[in-house]
Amino acid sequence: ERLAGHADSELTDLGRTQARALHDRLNAEDFRPTHLYSSPLKRAAETARIVSGSWPLPIVDWDDLMETDIGVFEGLTWDEIRSRYPDLGPRVEKSKMYDEVPGAERAAEKRARGRRIVEEVIARHSNRDTVVLFTHGGILDWIFSALMNSERVWSLGARNTALFDFAID
Repeated sequence: ERLAGHADSELTDLGRTQARALHDRLNAEDFRPTHLYSSPLKRAAETARIVSGSWPLPIVDWDDLMETDIGVFEGLTWDEIRSRYPDLGPRVEKSKMYDEVPGAERAAEKRARGRRIVEEVIARHSNRDTVVLFTHGGILDWIFSALMNSERVWSLGARNTALFDFAID
């Protein structure tokens, strides 16, 4: 229940079990990507290694796929945040907008990063490619916004090992 942000934590045993389940599902569906990219944070990189274990492809680390930086909230639970930051914590918890949090990545920076990811994938790949990105829920919201060509951001509430499938032509 701790907010991870840029914290470079290992996968838990449950996380490894979830990654193996996703590996098994994708293999059962005979899913075969052509390119793999991963956040360099340990939890995403290990998920990428487990899930892609049957695919003879290199996993390319891509810093832009890292989770959003949540500044001084990193490593804290919401209870700890509300206790340490009684004015700020509840506002951020409700809005999910971290611009006021000391040291946090600003919305404009996250928006630019989401757009950069989408633009890079489109520039690097053709319609014949199947690209897999191993990333995090926070930045995924901004990637989705870029895919929709929207200034609006939705909180997708992505769970661990959630799978989103987008076709871009």
